[in-house]
Amino acid sequence: MYALFDVDFEHLSLDHVRAFLTEAGEEGVNWEAKAEEPAKDSAQERRLHAGQVRAAVCGFANQVGGVLLIGARRENEVWDLPGIRPPSDEPELWLDQVLEGLRPRPRYRRRAWTVEDGRAVAVVEVEPLTQTPCMTRDGQVWERVSSETVRVTDPTRLHELFARGAEARARAEAGAGRAARALLEHPDALVGRSAWVAVSLFAASYEPDIGSRLFHEGLHKALRAGFGKRLFDEIGLTRCQHVTSTIRQSYVELGGDAGDIFYLARTSWDGSAAVLAGLAGATLQNFPLMDGLVWPAWRLATDLVQALGGYGDARVHMGFRVRSLSHSTRGELRRAEELGMGPAPPEGTIYAKLPEETHIQRLTEVRDPTSDEIASVQRELQRAAGLWTFEGQPDPVV
Repeated sequence: MYALFDVDFEHLSLDHVRAFLTEAGEEGVNWEAKAEEPAKDSAQERRLHAGQVRAAVCGFANQVGGVLLIGARRENEVWDLPGIRPPSDEPELWLDQVLEGLRPRPRYRRRAWTVEDGRAVAVVEVEPLTQTPCMTRDGQVWERVSSETVRVTDPTRLHELFARGAEARARAEAGAGRAARALLEHPDALVGRSAWVAVSLFAASYEPDIGSRLFHEGLHKALRAGFGKRLFDEIGLTRCQHVTSTIRQSYVELGGDAGDIFYLARTSWDGSAAVLAGLAGATLQNFPLMDGLVWPAWRLATDLVQALGGYGDARVHMGFRVRSLSHSTRGELRRAEELGMGPAPPEGTIYAKLPEETHIQRLTEVRDPTSDEIASVQRELQRAAGLWTFEGQPDPVV
């Protein structure tokens, strides 16, 4: 996205906005101004309504991103900042509520200020979406072209936007699956373990230059902090005494042995983040699978994808693998022995009922998982183990 102001957004002030408008000409492909307009038959201004704001942000998201200036108006070739009558006491909260009406909702930042007579001025900086098209709830698609935002009605252009979105979704799905499967084969996690749980996340949209974030010291610090916080502190486990870090051309990872659980967390150049737990001993019987493993691993993967610049819609991929004597061929048994795997999971546990490998995928967003998402995964895993589990409310008794 183009930088409109000569200052970081966090430090943007009303003076910076005024300085920009002093030198500005016509609106461009990367910025647009919206303000109230005088009614033709009276002195009363026509309010800026939510649909205009949504359309402008939607248009930026479907193109290269951009900046919406709310409360700026051009008269006689000169820009002014009269502001708008605030639709609520909290203009930034109002903007958040307005942009909830976009699907998928692009990532954005906003600032608002109060000017004369209690009027409001706001700036919304919008990131471009990879998973296009962004559309309003009533199915309208907008696009910023040249110096205007137009509704997309041409079938060819709509097809192009949908095709780009489909490609982004397919890339996210493949990337999440690839990351989970790679950790399930990690040699350090196989020794002495009987079951493995991998959770990976891949966003449909990323900020440019993931590599500069992946190998930045700040990401390594975030990886270490999140590793301890999500996998240990928040669920009441004692942290690993020794954590090893590994850096390669395409990924950075941490590994730690916590006795019956071996943890591994990896962030990769493609934008994926994956977390693996290798299980042994009493953990297979006593440790909660969803609340103790899947949920914290998903949250850590979300933290890492955000640190890599991922946002918007995402794919999560969960892989479950077990050491199963009853389903193994002679060659697989020999390979398990060579790798030093532990015994098959104890009878009576869900791991003993699962096939040797189970994969579950979900469409989600780059945010913490919800309890409904976790419950949905749990139900699908139970069905994979041959347990009767149904969706929704039970049928009424007649």
